Formats: sequence, structure tokens, C-alpha cells
Amino acid sequence: MKTNGQKIIMIYILFVLASISPKSGVFAQKISAEPSFSFFNNHSVVIRTFSTRILTIGGINRRILRNMIRSGFMEITSTDSFETAAKKLFTPEDIIGFKFNSYNADMLDTNTAIAEELLRLFYAAGFNPKQMIFIGAEPQDPNLPKTRAVKFGWGEIRDFGSGKDRFAKVLYEVTAIVNVGTIMADPIGAINGCMKNVTFGFIKHPARYYKNGYLPYIVDIYSLPEIRNKIRINILSGIRILLRREHFNSSNAILNYRSLFFSRDIVAIDATGFEVLVRMRRKKRLPKLLAGRDFPPYLIAAFQRNIGLYHPDQVDLKLINVN
Repeated sequence: MKTNGQKIIMIYILFVLASISPKSGVFAQKISAEPSFSFFNNHSVVIRTFSTRILTIGGINRRILRNMIRSGFMEITSTDSFETAAKKLFTPEDIIGFKFNSYNADMLDTNTAIAEELLRLFYAAGFNPKQMIFIGAEPQDPNLPKTRAVKFGWGEIRDFGSGKDRFAKVLYEVTAIVNVGTIMADPIGAINGCMKNVTFGFIKHPARYYKNGYLPYIVDIYSLPEIRNKIRINILSGIRILLRREHFNSSNAILNYRSLFFSRDIVAIDATGFEVLVRMRRKKRLPKLLAGRDFPPYLIAAFQRNIGLYHPDQVDLKLINVN
């Protein structure tokens, strides 16, 4: 039988081992700011910013887009300015990764505009462009400052429980992540949103895990501290959404929804995006995304792992109209 002293020593050893980076064998990268959020009264908050004027004949109204992003950040952090909101989520020492989903990006044509307006807002808020890395979408405006270049390549093999794979080196360079997904119907998981973007979007062989509704892989990968602990805010673009999982040239493949969603809870924001897909597909008389289920199984599994909340009764959705 172990004495109390021995138990204390064992706990300390386990704590030290948990702090060791599985990649390099040295103490894990310091993660700044508060990485997670708490469920207030067992509820999560999702902010939807919306404008009827976001889409114009010439493309995206940049002033409206900027105001939509600004409003979402301020509301989700309960602050009165973008600068205060950003500095509540990030520090001057952070290397911030803005992770976008490049899948069908050319068809939806919204990523570049969002990336450029995020850069403008963060730069105006006092953040150094060299502490910002854009992954999956890059600002193209030559008048904007140059940001930190992406380090290409793959890290060492990482065991995430249900599999082993290599992750992008840039994941180990960033200390904080702005997770920018897009609402898209998905043939396996029902929705390609924020969680798929920040898990399979960093892994070398994602197709290995394209089965069984992405379970348990997507939840196991997200649970890695180098991903989960770095997420500061999730943004789910619904300016244009991909309604179909096939026949992308069909007239009902893309819908102008003119919205952006913001949340600290990655499960709640994907569940909200899924409900948007269900409602809009029903209006277009498209078949159900899931047979005999109300929500994608990976969202339920993530809830069971205490990652976030998915049920509408536990998600407070707030609409902000932007002019």
C-alpha cells in the first residue's frame, strides 16, 4: 500500500509526463491566454451576424463584412470594441493561426475577403503582422502588410488514440487559432464545419478516417492539446453555403445565407450550422442529410467527451443585424 508521500510523488510524476511534448520530448509549447471556455448554466452562446447587403453585384461589401466580424468578436467576448475583444482572446506574444477550409473555396469565393478583413482588424487593433499566419486562405490585397509565412511540411508521427498520423508543422508553430470554417453539406459527417476544418485540415492523411461518420477519429484528433487548447474563437461562414454533397453545378448547390457565426464552443457552432443546412435543404426539397438521427454522431460524441454542447435547448443563438 502506497503512503500519502508516495501518492504525491506519483501525481507529480504524472503531471510532468503530461507536460512533455510527444513530438520533441521537451516541455510542451506554452499556450497563452485562456484556451477554453466554461459552460455558463450549462449553456453555450453562438452569435449570428447578418446583413442583407453583404453580397453585391461586385462581390462582397467589405465595410459590411468588417462590421459583421467586429460585431461577432465584440458580442462573443462582451466587449465594446474589436481591439478590446481581440486583446481579451490573444496576447502580443501569441503566434496566431487563422485556419481556413480551402475545400470548394473557389466556388464559394468568400475566404479571401474574410482573411483580408480579419487582417485589417487585427492590424488596426495593434497586432504585429509577423505574429499572424494565414492557413488555407491568404490575403491578396497588396496594400495590406505581409504576414508570417506558413512553414510547410509535416511533424513526427502523433498517436491520437484511434490512429496515428503526421500533423502540419505550422500547427506546432502557432500558439493560438482562429478557426474559420464554412457551412457545407458533407457526405460522411453531414456537415463540413469548424471541427472538420481544424482536425482533418491539419493531418497528412485525412482520407484514412473518412468512414463511420468520422468517428471516433475527428473527436480524438480534436482532443489533442495542440489543437483543442489553442482554439480561441470559431467562425463559421454562412455568407454562401454549400447545400449539396454532389452535383455542385446544380442551381440549388449554393445558397446565399448572408451570415457569419461566432462561438467559443466548436460543438455548438457546428450544430447551429447543421440546423441551417437541414432547414435550407428542406426548402430546396433536397433529401435528409441523416437518416433516423437528429444530429451528426460526431457532435453527440464530442458532447459526451465534454468538448461542447449541441442540443438547441443548450445553445443560445443571438442574431445581430448589421448595416
